[in-house]
Amino acid sequence: MERDDIVERSVAVEQQTLRLLKLADASIIAAQSWLNAHPQADPREELAFIDLVSHLKGQSDGLLDIDLVPSVSRSASPAEGATADGGLLIEAPLRVDGTWTVRVAPLREKASTAQWRLDARINVPRIVALFESQRPRPNGSITVFHADGTTLIRAPAADDDNVISRSIRGSTDFKFFNKAQSGVFRSQGLFDHRERLVSFARLTPYPLIIAVTAGIDDLLLPWRRETAAVHGLAFTVSCLAILFSRRFLRTRRLSNERQVLLEQREEELRLIYDTSWAALFLIDHAGVIAHANRRMAEMFGCTLNQLIGSKYLCHVDESERAESREKLLELFSRGGAVDASDRLYVRNDGTTFTGHLIGQATVSSEGEIGIVGSIIDISERIKTEQDMLLYANVIEGTQEGILITDKNSAIIGVNSAFCKITGYARTELLGQNPRLLKSGRHDRAFYEQMYNCLTEKGHWRGEIWNRRKNGDVYPEWLTMSCLRDNSGNVTNYVATFIDITHIKESEAKLEHLAYYDPLTGLPNRSLLASRLQRALARARRDGARGAVLFVDLDHFKNVNDSMGHSMGDELLRMAAARLTSRLRETDTLARMGGDEFIVILEQLKEPEQAAAVAQSLIDELGQPFVFYSGQEFYLGASIGISIFPDDGCDVDLTVRNADAAMYQAKAAGRNTYRFYTGALTRAANIRVQLEVALRHALEQDEFVLHYQPLVDMNDLRITGVEALLRWQRPGESLVMPNSFIPVAEEAGLIVPLGASVLRKACRQMRAWLDQGVAMETMAVNISAHQLRQSEISQTVEDALRQAGLPARYLELEITETSLVAVGEAVESRLSDLKELGVHISIDDFGTGYSCLSYLKRLPIDKLKVDRSFVCDMAGNNTDLQIVRSIIALAKNLRLEVLAEGIETDTELFIRKRRRGQRLFLRPRIGEDPSSTTETSDGWR
Repeated sequence: MERDDIVERSVAVEQQTLRLLKLADASIIAAQSWLNAHPQADPREELAFIDLVSHLKGQSDGLLDIDLVPSVSRSASPAEGATADGGLLIEAPLRVDGTWTVRVAPLREKASTAQWRLDARINVPRIVALFESQRPRPNGSITVFHADGTTLIRAPAADDDNVISRSIRGSTDFKFFNKAQSGVFRSQGLFDHRERLVSFARLTPYPLIIAVTAGIDDLLLPWRRETAAVHGLAFTVSCLAILFSRRFLRTRRLSNERQVLLEQREEELRLIYDTSWAALFLIDHAGVIAHANRRMAEMFGCTLNQLIGSKYLCHVDESERAESREKLLELFSRGGAVDASDRLYVRNDGTTFTGHLIGQATVSSEGEIGIVGSIIDISERIKTEQDMLLYANVIEGTQEGILITDKNSAIIGVNSAFCKITGYARTELLGQNPRLLKSGRHDRAFYEQMYNCLTEKGHWRGEIWNRRKNGDVYPEWLTMSCLRDNSGNVTNYVATFIDITHIKESEAKLEHLAYYDPLTGLPNRSLLASRLQRALARARRDGARGAVLFVDLDHFKNVNDSMGHSMGDELLRMAAARLTSRLRETDTLARMGGDEFIVILEQLKEPEQAAAVAQSLIDELGQPFVFYSGQEFYLGASIGISIFPDDGCDVDLTVRNADAAMYQAKAAGRNTYRFYTGALTRAANIRVQLEVALRHALEQDEFVLHYQPLVDMNDLRITGVEALLRWQRPGESLVMPNSFIPVAEEAGLIVPLGASVLRKACRQMRAWLDQGVAMETMAVNISAHQLRQSEISQTVEDALRQAGLPARYLELEITETSLVAVGEAVESRLSDLKELGVHISIDDFGTGYSCLSYLKRLPIDKLKVDRSFVCDMAGNNTDLQIVRSIIALAKNLRLEVLAEGIETDTELFIRKRRRGQRLFLRPRIGEDPSSTTETSDGWR
């Protein structure tokens, strides 16, 4: 039977190999016929030829490597060591990139006129892998020899360098091969020198010989060749031979030579029995272990003496003991084989293990029924299977995409997350190359660096863009590793990745928030500084010029105060859109904060270009802004311009200089632009120093009040005074208000300074009243900043209370422009002040831009005519008519009128025509109002 098995295997291998060769022959003939029929065509672009090659590759199951090569790339004549038969050229084995191949080609290719040919090569490692499943195990072999004695293929794949391409010409086996077409003979192994049985056959019409061998020892022990079931049957034979061989030898009275041979065989069987890697045993009809080998004793953790004579069921775990007893009883009653099954056994120390049981009922010569069987400890195998199942579940359940390829980068496995992320089905990916995911965003150098790192370090990690099945490109964080065998050869590549699309989107949002203004969407300070830094560097490098435009919206605060911050935000968005529409794509528009914008212009030929852009922006912002409610609003813009690198060589200086120029534009009347000059910088430095000095002066109480008399024109009697603020710096001349009041307002010092003026003025008025001086009014100026404070009425009340001055003596003067600046809040503020009992007058009347309707809404007592109308009243008829109109308006509204600036005989005109009105004289230094009774020059 053993011989028949070897022959049967040999025939199967021969038929398979013959099929492969015929396939190769037919494939090349078919392909070459197509090529000869289309000599001018490029087969790489012909679908018919591509389909033909794909079909040929599919038929060979990967055993043939088929490539298209130019005919001129290789000589058509047989290579050295190549032989031909049956029209097929078979070359000697050739090692390419570490892999053995055997090229086959028809001799017809010599006459081919085509520019291309098909190159078919037998892949030796794949053939070896196929033979591995068919050769007799564990020591059998399958070898393919050339007719000239060259070894082409051998399974198992031993040391290829010593086997493949080795010639057996001159050996005894080669002589047997040449004696007949096929046959079977015993041989001393050609490569391992073990005693073997060889079955061979010559493959007609090809010059090949197939040899299938099996070890003699394997033939004596067939239970070792296949599965654990075969092991059980082999054990039956060996046990019976051991138990009954002596009796059989004695009863037959064989010759001494036969007796010696059988004893040798008996000793060999006993040796095999004792050294088997499976636990072998014999159970008698009572369920007692009658015989066992050493492996079984080791497996159960006891000695043979302890094992033999014990009950078999005592070694089965209690949870499975009842089932095992039923199986044994059934086997004793009906005979036959035990179904292969897994059992839980108990070792001598109480621990358990899982064993795979195979058994067979047997009958002794005395008619007693027993059971022979084998047990294989499969605990490690089960643990490995569980671990593999766990790993498989983890891989399948993870949210990371996982891809596994073979060493040739062909995909052999993916998990569900990979399919979900990429959109491909698992069947669409298997066998493909991962390059089908390439997005096209990376160049060849990127992939070369990636694979060089993978080869050198064994892993690569980084960000990469890939493409989904639907064409969408997405970013992923990829980790690649290569797996190697014990020899260090790469066997597989493993890639894991996560889709970082959401992370990228979040990063983009965070970056936008960090570098862009959330209200207008324009670059903010940080991005502006970065862009301006680059613009300055380019200007220095190219010797070019650029400009920074500092844009400040005029009267924007009025919108917030009168219409609310939501309307203010809407106005800022509209203003940003208008500014953008007037700029080039290469220009930068940024929002500095509030109502301030910065424009960066590059590559200016002349500074006038910046002026043209500034005027364009002013014109654009001068157009009416229409809100969604239909309401219109007009804005202007003051723009300061600094030219870089002339006016500044760094970011801060360039912006600061443009800011200084912007303030000059505001000082020039707003809605215009100004260039930066050195004088502006000096003025800014003076302003900073002035602010510091003002704070110090407020702390040291360096401010004094001078009083300007209020004269009744009927009798030139002083009826009151106006408190005028002066700054008396130690050791220096007197500083007038117009030099420091604007700075105090911008620095936020005007509120505490105004409160101090109120307290001093009220105390002085109280002192004069206590001295018996006949006075009716103490006039004090209130700024727009003070009027914006909700606690202004409380401040006035506190000053009156602390001085002990009745409210009727205090008159608060408010400029007409302050009413516009404060907006709607002024009416409630003035009403609160009026309730205290103080008087309210409008200063600089006629110079503001407000509507006269406030005269009937606000609690006003007096109008004060601005000196610009009074000074030239005698020589300018227009001024005279304006003064007359103001006096008539006040009279009709029952308001008092005061005029300032009457220092010459002009007052006679007013005195003659407007009796009962009051005028201011030139202010006098000091706190004694009686000293003002002296008339100034021009008074008589």
